[in-house]
Amino acid sequence: MANLLSIGDLAADFVLHTLGVDPLVVGRGLIGVSFLAAGRSTLKTFQHSRDLSFEAPKYRGGKAPQHTRYHAFRGATLALAASSVQALVMFLAPRSDMNPTVYCAQWVLALGHYGGWYLPYLFPKGTWVEGGAELRAPVWAAEYGHMAAMLTNALALLVTKPLYFA
Repeated sequence: MANLLSIGDLAADFVLHTLGVDPLVVGRGLIGVSFLAAGRSTLKTFQHSRDLSFEAPKYRGGKAPQHTRYHAFRGATLALAASSVQALVMFLAPRSDMNPTVYCAQWVLALGHYGGWYLPYLFPKGTWVEGGAELRAPVWAAEYGHMAAMLTNALALLVTKPLYFA
């Protein structure tokens, strides 16, 4: 974590002294891009929650086929909440409220949100469920959107790090 924080100091220093821009302005721009990129994925997930073909007809002996749609809805609301909190802190929190605790909470939120997209890659085909396919997005366009959301969120937190530790 110490190296990550050092990278944040370097990024903020570059933005402020080399580019001459307030790191919060850059952080807000990055978190805005992250919010939009994650928002596209969130909307798709809400669509899955309304799609009857997204059901698992054999789940629990056919007694709860809608359970996958329930999880899609729940996942979308959690993603919306995570992205919204990140944006609210960057855009609305007074600088006096930006402290190390909030910074760490922002990282926990980001890691929890994006971890769901990338932790499954740690489990190669057949290791999470014997004989099962990898857990991943169904199309690469979705993966690129996820990557854009994650990278811009992480960069926003790195660039604004000194504001939380001032």
